[in-house]
Amino acid sequence: MDGKKIVLMMLAAMLMLPMVAPVAADWHGGAALVLYRDAQGGWVQYDYKTSSNWSEFRANFAEEGWAVDFTRHVNLTLLLKYDALFVLTPVEDIPDDEARAIIKWVEDYHGQLVITQNDNMTYADEITAGWGIRWISPGYTLWEIDTVADDDPITEGITHVEGITAQEMNVSSPAAEIGWDTEAGKYYVSPWRCYLAKVYPTTGADPGVVVAIGEEFMWENQFFNKWDNERLMDNILDYFWKYCSIPEFSSVALPAIAMFGLIFLISRRSRHSKGNS
Repeated sequence: MDGKKIVLMMLAAMLMLPMVAPVAADWHGGAALVLYRDAQGGWVQYDYKTSSNWSEFRANFAEEGWAVDFTRHVNLTLLLKYDALFVLTPVEDIPDDEARAIIKWVEDYHGQLVITQNDNMTYADEITAGWGIRWISPGYTLWEIDTVADDDPITEGITHVEGITAQEMNVSSPAAEIGWDTEAGKYYVSPWRCYLAKVYPTTGADPGVVVAIGEEFMWENQFFNKWDNERLMDNILDYFWKYCSIPEFSSVALPAIAMFGLIFLISRRSRHSKGNS
């Protein structure tokens, strides 16, 4: 096949692209990693991997189009295989090498982190303090989120989130508060306690994102389907979806992709046959 015919075939294929749109990849929810602890170790609060109390939380990843794995410890090599990391309430000092790996993954490799803290502890500060999020101690309180930022996708459609106990956050730049308790006098003395915050440790088209929450029990089975607890997790996963690293091609795009591959193969064979003649 001569060069003119190849060019004509390529032009024809390009003209057909609008008919098989979308050809470009849709970026979709990819792979999440959740830290857990069991008898063999771990520095977060519960066995989120196998405990029957957390089955709804685990199942929700698949329902939202995500794959999920579990680990007791992390390093940068492991983190680079995942789009999102869930650190649900550290209950002891975070190993320095693991804290550094998480920070580097978020800042340099655009990782997406959900981190929680409660039970009157501040271990999560080892990861979040440099981004303007610190947990206040003592901060062990009954809690609810009943006021949220109106223009943030994490809080879209949310009017009430509730768990058991929580840790209030002190939030400063570059982080921003996006969820508060304002039920003054109901359980506590001061209103406007921040229990939900977000920060972009990096900037640009593909930023790292951190969502910090002063509680993890809102995703335990007995609370998961109450109020807007599940929706909060759904919103986070949906938002992270936009920045994941795994492309998903629409099935209608596959013929166009195959056509380009066929043209490329024909052109290579044509050049090869001419070279041997």
